[in-house]
Amino acid sequence: MKTIIVTMALMLSLTAGAEEKNDTTVNYNGKRFVIDDDAPETKVSIFTSDGGTLKKTRETAYVNDQEIERIYVTSPFTPSSYTNNPFGMVQPTIWYGWRRMTGKALGNWGESEGIHTKDGGSFDLGITLGELTVPFGKKNKYGMSAAFQISYVRQYFSNNTQPYNEGRHMAFTDISQVPAENNYLHYTVIRIPTLLMISDKNMLSNHLAPLQGGLGLALEYRIDARFHFMPGSFGDPVNKHARIYHWGLLLNASTSIGPFKVTAYQDLLPLFKTTNGHKAYSTTIALGITIGDLIKKNH
Repeated sequence: MKTIIVTMALMLSLTAGAEEKNDTTVNYNGKRFVIDDDAPETKVSIFTSDGGTLKKTRETAYVNDQEIERIYVTSPFTPSSYTNNPFGMVQPTIWYGWRRMTGKALGNWGESEGIHTKDGGSFDLGITLGELTVPFGKKNKYGMSAAFQISYVRQYFSNNTQPYNEGRHMAFTDISQVPAENNYLHYTVIRIPTLLMISDKNMLSNHLAPLQGGLGLALEYRIDARFHFMPGSFGDPVNKHARIYHWGLLLNASTSIGPFKVTAYQDLLPLFKTTNGHKAYSTTIALGITIGDLIKKNH
């Protein structure tokens, strides 16, 4: 089919006797095909009608008769239509995540025996600074995404126990007689998530954005971890260095409709280990938006 379209475009260009130029445009079956021959590269772009405007849905380049794939490095603040990225933005620009702790990897949600965490109020708040997208296949249905993210994490502990460092591990003091007013661990995360993506533009109504989903892994590095402890009745606040594992590996899943993203992270390596042998793993479910998709303009 691709060869037929290119041949039709060349024939129309010759028979029209028009002035020689690099770009050739053909309207066929409700679509516009633009062939740009700028030696040694030939590009074929396909535009479809969307609400009275034309939107580029595919671009393929040929160099020395070889089809080449495009890699897109984009900012989540830039509308995807400006970058000609056929897969769009995969990662959210900003997100807010609800965290739960478990005593083992892939454990039950909120099962935190021995690690004394309190899940209410715990959160992960972050931002994506850049993203690299590689579409696969002729229809751009599959792809891979990698991003660079920074987030702030706060994990609350029970008000009846005070965490502290003991060697390389974490220990707890029983303070149930004088409960804390505020008691949490906070730190900064540098995260690099990678996702294998699938996009289905026909799954939902044409009036809605395409549905995308992905599964992969995320590598993260945790810095500036500190305990924050506020006594409930007397004494001074405590804000001191906390020893947690710096490196983390997470299972990452994502789904999105247009600019709205739902992301889930599950620790495969522990966040910390207690002196009595318990390990702590976090689970996060986050809601986010991609600002570039909110402000994009079709052209």
